[in-house]
Amino acid sequence: MPRPRLPFAVHVIDRYNRNDCASELEQHFRIRHDIYVGHRQWTDFARPDGREVNPFDNDDAIYLLGLEEGRGGVAGSRFVPIKKPNLFKNLFPHLATDGVPERVT
Repeated sequence: MPRPRLPFAVHVIDRYNRNDCASELEQHFRIRHDIYVGHRQWTDFARPDGREVNPFDNDDAIYLLGLEEGRGGVAGSRFVPIKKPNLFKNLFPHLATDGVPERVT
């Protein structure tokens, strides 16, 4: 049986192709701002430029963006190495009842 096709293409963006995908990444940052500031009302994240970016959006970050023809970004996620600074370890360690993992087993 053929594998079902996703309704969008998944693009991997990292330090090596970030400049080539600048407009898609900008849209991702604006969508994040709309979600966190507009919908969730996390006003501490509000920025006048309408972009949600933070220190974890750096050269170590790898983004998976779902891009749909004619619409642009419809899905997105950011990954950072577990050994590097990240949201979970540096800002929300209290959410890890068994401690923040330092490696994947």
